[in-house]
Amino acid sequence: YDDLSMRFLYWPNAKIVKEEKYKTLDTWLVRVRNPDGRGLYSTVDCWVDKGSGGLIKMLGYNRQGRPIRRFEVLHGKKFGDVWMVDEMRIESISSASGKVLSSTRLQIKELLSGPEGASE
Repeated sequence: YDDLSMRFLYWPNAKIVKEEKYKTLDTWLVRVRNPDGRGLYSTVDCWVDKGSGGLIKMLGYNRQGRPIRRFEVLHGKKFGDVWMVDEMRIESISSASGKVLSSTRLQIKELLSGPEGASE
């Protein structure tokens, strides 16, 4: 549920930790702490593109402060006037070893313009 809903985006008291370059983008590194202790993550670091305000990368930590999940936007695409993620990688990380346990790639090939591709 935490991954699908990205519940951490709604946690209060986010703090900008620093500004840094991520790939070629100027970003803010924003840290949020879990306010209620529910779910997988205790703390989440988010890299936010200064230009678009879009989430570029996320690193979720367990209660012991070890990374357990990473999301990374690999590519974006413009649909009309809106930029959207069209390729993303999601990795589960072993809290003990730090090694990637699984890696899933999400790729959106095209955007349909209405029900079953019909124009509106």
